[in-house]
Amino acid sequence: MTSGGSVKLYGFSPVQISQSDTTTTRIQSSVQIRQTEAVLFAETEYQLANKQQLTTGLRINTIGNQDKMFTNLEPRIGYHGIFAKDFAVSASIGRMTQPIHRVANPGLGIPFEMFLPSSAELLPETSWNFSLGAAKDYSWNKNKFSMKADAWYKSMKNIVDFQDGYDVLTSMLYKIGFSEGANSIVTQGNGRAYGIDISADWSRKYWSLTADYTLMQATNQFDELNDGRPFAASTDIRHSLSITGELKLSPSWIMSATWQYRSGKPITVPTHIFAYPTFNPVTGELDNTNPYFQVVETERNNYRTKAFHKLDISFTHNYKAFKKYNGSISLGIYNVYNRVNPYLYFITTEKKTDGNYMPILKSMSMFPILPSFTWSVKF
Repeated sequence: MTSGGSVKLYGFSPVQISQSDTTTTRIQSSVQIRQTEAVLFAETEYQLANKQQLTTGLRINTIGNQDKMFTNLEPRIGYHGIFAKDFAVSASIGRMTQPIHRVANPGLGIPFEMFLPSSAELLPETSWNFSLGAAKDYSWNKNKFSMKADAWYKSMKNIVDFQDGYDVLTSMLYKIGFSEGANSIVTQGNGRAYGIDISADWSRKYWSLTADYTLMQATNQFDELNDGRPFAASTDIRHSLSITGELKLSPSWIMSATWQYRSGKPITVPTHIFAYPTFNPVTGELDNTNPYFQVVETERNNYRTKAFHKLDISFTHNYKAFKKYNGSISLGIYNVYNRVNPYLYFITTEKKTDGNYMPILKSMSMFPILPSFTWSVKF
C-alpha cells in the first residue's frame, strides 16, 4: 500500500487594464485571492493471478478559504494482465476534479488565457474517465514489433467558458471577474470526449520506427452558449499523428526525424458582418466605401483552422565529455519544409477595385524553418 499527502498555497492577483486613445494602464489589485489545497491519497495493489494485477486507490482533495471550501473524493480502479504470447489487456475507471479553471479565448486573435479559482459561483470541474486497452508484442528474425490500442471516454461537469462577447482582453478591460463575480464573464456547462489511441513500434538492429495516432471527438454544452446546443470543444482535434524514425549511423552518431500532423481545431469566427454606413460630406448621400465593420457571432466554434504539420530532423553525437561524463551534441532543423502553420487568425479589410472594402479572414504564422544546436553533459 502506498499513501501520502500534499499541501499547496495559491494566490490569485486580479489585473485590470484601463485603455484610452493614447495610453494603456495596467492596474494591479492589491488584494489577492488566496486558497489552500490539501490532498491525501492511498493506493493498494492486488495480485489476482500470475501477471494479473488490480490497483485501487482513493484521493481526497480539499481546496478553498474562509469564504468557501470544497471537498472531493476521487476513487480509481485499474486492471493490467499479461497473457500467453505476449498479449496484454488493461482497463481503468477514475474520477478527477479540477478546482483551478483555465479559460482560453474562444475566438480570433492571440490565444490568451486566464485562471480562475473555484468559488461560491464557480464549482470545481469534475470528470469520470474510462479506458480499455490491449497490447501485443511480435518478434521474428531480428525484427521486433509491438502494437497497442486504447479506447477511452471522458464525461465532464462544470467546465468553464467565456460568456458571449467576452474574452481575456475584454475581461481585463471592463470586468475582471473577481469583484463583480465570475458569472459576469464566464459560464459553466458539461462536456464529453471519446476516442482511440493507437501506437506501433518496429525496430531492428540499427534503426527503429514509431507511430502514434489518435482519433477523437470532444463536445461541450452550455445553457447560455450557442442557444443551448452542443458544439465542438476547442480540444476537438479530430486526427493526430506522429511518426518518428531513428537510424544509428555509427556507434556514436544517430539521425532522427519526426513528422507531426494535427487536423484543424475549432475556433469562433463571425457569422454576420455589417458595414458601418457613413455620409458623404460633399453629396450628403450614404457612402458604403469605408473600412469599418461590425461583426456578430451567433455560433460557437463554428470554424476549423488549417491542419498543422511539420518535419524535424536532428543528428546527435554521443561522446565522453572530460573523459568521464556522458555528453552529447545535437544539430537539427525545425520545420524542414518551412510549413506555414497558422498561430492565430484575425479579420482585416482589403479595398476592391470598385472602391468598396471587403472583410477577409487571415492567419499569422510564427515559426518558419529554424536551425538548432544543443550541447549537454550529464554529471
